[in-house]
Amino acid sequence: MATYVGIELDSFSVRAAVVRSQLGRTHIVRLVELWLSQFPVEPSSPDTESGAPPESPAKRAVAEVLRAAGAGPGAEVVVGMPSDEVSLRRVELPLAAAKKVDELLPFEVEALIPFESEDTLLEHQSIESTDPSKLRLLVCAAPKARIRQRLAELATVGLDPSMLAPSAVSLAGLATFLPTFAAVEAPRMLVCVLIDRTEIAIVRRGRWARAFHSMSSWRC
Repeated sequence: MATYVGIELDSFSVRAAVVRSQLGRTHIVRLVELWLSQFPVEPSSPDTESGAPPESPAKRAVAEVLRAAGAGPGAEVVVGMPSDEVSLRRVELPLAAAKKVDELLPFEVEALIPFESEDTLLEHQSIESTDPSKLRLLVCAAPKARIRQRLAELATVGLDPSMLAPSAVSLAGLATFLPTFAAVEAPRMLVCVLIDRTEIAIVRRGRWARAFHSMSSWRC
């Protein structure tokens, strides 16, 4: 049995989902959300015993979310990354190229991504293809400097994730827990409206199909 903890952290709140996978079945165990405003800023004087500065509201909120989620020490932690900080592209390759994907991708996406290729980290996953002779991939490109920055930010709140996942990609993963999504041919849209952005995933037969998009939400 494998246990995963998915965490989304922004300027306003911390959200966590505990997911367990066993015997080929995956289910959600617990969902937790806490607002950072529940953890007021502590006085600026350092801890009298250790001399360390007081913990930030975000760090205390993350610790409380993990405790409330019941995440054990063996759980893998996956943290969401805003989709507007990465570039998501669909790429098609000949099926014969399947064993050389890592070698070919940098050349295939060089003209498609808005980052310098030598400073970019690439990751991919297979997605639905209507042509059996083609390999269709969802490719995620992110600047290495931004990945390092994100990991450093997460370290300050006590998180050392095994994976960073674009929020829209994670949103599409919800289709796994919606059986009706896998039973219909027509595309379905999953939308997550947040305070500062909107994440959109379009899935078909329970899998990523068309496009992801992230945009700023209107502010009042």
